[in-house]
Amino acid sequence: MKVQRSSKFLPNENNRRMFPGFVFLCIVAVGVALGFLSFAINMRWLGFVGYGICVIGALGVGFWIIRGWWLIFTRRW
Repeated sequence: MKVQRSSKFLPNENNRRMFPGFVFLCIVAVGVALGFLSFAINMRWLGFVGYGICVIGALGVGFWIIRGWWLIFTRRW
C-alpha cells in the first residue's frame, strides 16, 4: 500500500481555517509556562508577563472560536 504525501503544510481547508486559533492556544501555553517558571524561580515580574501573555492568547482563542461559530451559523464555512 502506497502512502500519498501532500506537499502542503495544512492539506485540508478546515485545518487552514482553524490554524490561527491553534497558534493563539500555543501562545496561552507559553504564558502558562512563564507563570509556572516565575513561581519556581521567584521572579514576580515574569509572572505578570506570563499572565499578560495568557490573557492576550485567551482573547485571540475566543475571537477565533466566535468567528468560526459566526461563519458556521451564517453558512459561509
